[in-house]
Amino acid sequence: MKNLTFFQEYNEYINKLNKELKKGELKDLYYGFCIIEGKIKQNIDFLFIGINPGSGSKDKHYKVNSDPEISYLDMWDDEYKYPLAEHTIKYLENAGITNNSIKEIFQNKSLKTNLFPIITNNLNDLKKFFNVNNFVKNSLGFIGDLIKYTKPKIIIAEGKFVFDYLYSFFENNEIKKYDWKNGAGYLIPHKEHFVIIGYSRCYSNIQNISKVSELIKKFYVQ
Repeated sequence: MKNLTFFQEYNEYINKLNKELKKGELKDLYYGFCIIEGKIKQNIDFLFIGINPGSGSKDKHYKVNSDPEISYLDMWDDEYKYPLAEHTIKYLENAGITNNSIKEIFQNKSLKTNLFPIITNNLNDLKKFFNVNNFVKNSLGFIGDLIKYTKPKIIIAEGKFVFDYLYSFFENNEIKKYDWKNGAGYLIPHKEHFVIIGYSRCYSNIQNISKVSELIKKFYVQ
């Protein structure tokens, strides 16, 4: 895959979907869309994948956005800070990565996205969109294309829900290694170039930061 056609096509699909939803009965259950944070490039170190974007400011803008910077960079200025950003920096620091290196990773060596780019208040509201216009199929197809294009060293599944979805991507492709215990784990798909590390969380709070740090230290080569 030599270009970003897959992103352009998905962006067009989401824009069309957004126009439909703004006129429909589900309008009050979502705020808009955020497809990616950061710049899409190949051979990145980390691809962070969440479930879907949080509602944050509660602004129902009904726009389709992609942000050129990862929101975790807000931790270095006076912007909105939240526990998941703090915990992400903490598990990277505990893995022996310096603060300056973490900032460099967020700026130039990583990308953040979600299984489903629609902004909602909670998972129950999100699930009400699953049967709308092939939303799940197209969104997971985009995630697969994004993984192939970016070629990350490590995929961070930001929640067990995400980890299980990613596992299902590769269950028909022999899993080379798999381990999950104490609220965190990893899997290595057969013949793939990356490791998927995941963790359990309660809202934005990672349940076992030290275990995630151990896994980062084990698999990440700077």
